[in-house]
Amino acid sequence: MDDISAQIIRLVDRYARHTGHTVATVSLASSSSGATYGRLLHGHDITTRRAARIVQWFSDRWPAGLPWPAEVPRPAPSPGSPAARAAAEAASSSPLALGSDGRIASLGALCAWLGVDRNLADKTVGLYGAGGPRAHRAPRPGSAMREIADALARAGDVRFAGHAERMALAGLLAPGASPPEAA
Repeated sequence: MDDISAQIIRLVDRYARHTGHTVATVSLASSSSGATYGRLLHGHDITTRRAARIVQWFSDRWPAGLPWPAEVPRPAPSPGSPAARAAAEAASSSPLALGSDGRIASLGALCAWLGVDRNLADKTVGLYGAGGPRAHRAPRPGSAMREIADALARAGDVRFAGHAERMALAGLLAPGASPPEAA
């Protein structure tokens, strides 16, 4: 099974589990065929163009608060899509709001809300966010960097999806949990 097939299977599974739909229903909605998921599971190929359309479908409809899988590159939601509209609405009301690219809408607002330095937040994202040299680890418990990483993970920032999964495994964040409300 190639990477894109595994990524689509992961998206279908996570989306179906979160929304309560069957994988066949999600497969049909995302690919115009209820059999696509099963075909991918059994090692069948998919064209690059079709795979890109399927991943875009998920990006456009991904539920707010559900972490995007860290191993799946997320395209920006299409303008006017449900995910883009939800991100725009949330961005105006919360420091934990996500932009249309799946990243925190305003890192400055998050820093002000947490009472931490913006430079420290930038350093945290660079070190511990997806692609960073320490992305596979969490910052030291009790540190300001840990507080920033935890807030980004709870908000559903795609760069911290792996951190959110580790938090969920440790019982610190329920899978699919909504971020805490800003005060």
